[in-house]
Amino acid sequence: MDKVMILGAGHVGRLLARLLHESPSYDVVLVDVHNVLPFADGVNLKTMNLDARDPDVLAQVFQDEKIQAVVSCLPYFLNIAVAKVAHASGVAYFDLTEDVATTNLVKGLAQTAKAPMMPQCGLAPGLVNIIAADLVKKLDEVETLELCVGALPDSSSHPLKYALTWSVDGLINEYCNPCPAMVGGVYRELPPLEGVKDIHLLNLQLESFHTSGGVGTLIDTYGKTIPNIAYKTLRYPGHAALMRFLLTDLNMRDDRETLKRILSGVLPENTDDCVYIYVSAKGMKQGKSAEVVFINKYHSLMLFGERIPAIAITTAASCAAVMDLLLQQGTKPNRLVTQEEFTLSDLFANQFGSYLKSEG
Repeated sequence: MDKVMILGAGHVGRLLARLLHESPSYDVVLVDVHNVLPFADGVNLKTMNLDARDPDVLAQVFQDEKIQAVVSCLPYFLNIAVAKVAHASGVAYFDLTEDVATTNLVKGLAQTAKAPMMPQCGLAPGLVNIIAADLVKKLDEVETLELCVGALPDSSSHPLKYALTWSVDGLINEYCNPCPAMVGGVYRELPPLEGVKDIHLLNLQLESFHTSGGVGTLIDTYGKTIPNIAYKTLRYPGHAALMRFLLTDLNMRDDRETLKRILSGVLPENTDDCVYIYVSAKGMKQGKSAEVVFINKYHSLMLFGERIPAIAITTAASCAAVMDLLLQQGTKPNRLVTQEEFTLSDLFANQFGSYLKSEG
């Protein structure tokens, strides 16, 4: 049995804790800076109230609780401190970050790791990268790999055509930071909120545009063999133009604290959301042009007596599945582990990955 500490008791952290708690393979401790709310059915899951920003406190808790793996479900800017403590303590490290700088730091730490270090274990990056790697294997040559993901309210009358389905810090980060991509065989950092393209998906009209972080480690893995790799976010039509007005025309890109207060104040929270995934690989198969695609839609669900948002289900289930596939194997690698190392078939066959199979 592995003892796992989960930092952050939001929608994702609570669901991840509950999923792992239901398995006999894990002893789970759920931690938050605030007191953790009790679960709907009164499940006996150990919780702790502590500030993970204090590295000495975190290191001591790792030692006292005999923690073997930690999962950071915290805002991206807190992950670096957690990763450093996990590295120094020899604790396996997992996070859900989309932040490129955080992932680059984890890559550096992993070179001298005493346990696996696996960032980007959520939806995008995370699940979508495993899907992309699966499609790449179906073609003889790949010319273009495009990943599109969106967590959206089922419907929205809000002027921004959006509702808050996950961390506002993460949302701002992906809307403001450069977007790594391969374009014509050359690495580039594309501007966010650009490259807008209409896309008709599952009888719904959406738009896609570049955002930061979702491409994960795909450029490291395939950048020398696939000339065009890009990640885009899916939103209702018109959202990108409204956000460009806010971020560029009103110059809010450089004042993220004010931007956070604005978005937190005006965007409604939504637990009845949908997650859309569209991944396409174009290239050659047996000497002919070919394209393979993955399309899916995930809904919010009632799980363990609570309404769980689709973004939380896809994120937590994907994280739990890759953790389980890694930690339950005989030998655990003391290095960086990427999403592309896991097969989609293994993910779907996993006890936690089974939540990701159903089509909407």
